[in-house]
Amino acid sequence: MPKEPQYTFSPPRAAHFAIENRESMGEIQGGANLSTYCAEYSLNQFLEQATNFHFLLYLMTNHLVQFSEEEIHKLCFAVSTQNREMAIEWARETLNWQQLVALCHEQGQSHASATSSTWSCKHCTFENTEQRPDCSMCGLPANA
Repeated sequence: MPKEPQYTFSPPRAAHFAIENRESMGEIQGGANLSTYCAEYSLNQFLEQATNFHFLLYLMTNHLVQFSEEEIHKLCFAVSTQNREMAIEWARETLNWQQLVALCHEQGQSHASATSSTWSCKHCTFENTEQRPDCSMCGLPANA
């Protein structure tokens, strides 16, 4: 047993990638979440970006762009060995990654513009059209 533990996955930063299977709690992977998560990192920080279990699992299971087993294996190897150059090379050369980022960025922008004029109440799910602090249907606060 090592005296100093070495973790494969880095501790979470301010950037948050949604956890899988939490759609009912409002955490949705992909789209705006992936676009926001990617915007928090530069290409030089791709190793830190990829060193997130939920992010890697999303890459393996997303339905927008299917990554090959070889592509995922290369990225996981770069993460497990903490090889920054290999991770950056993966991000630059993997067309599926570039396509996924472009799709999620586009999807995130269209979702943001569609939801900017309305908001769904967390309590009764009514679609409010006015920007107000409470729901016009149930009267409960919007941010509670």
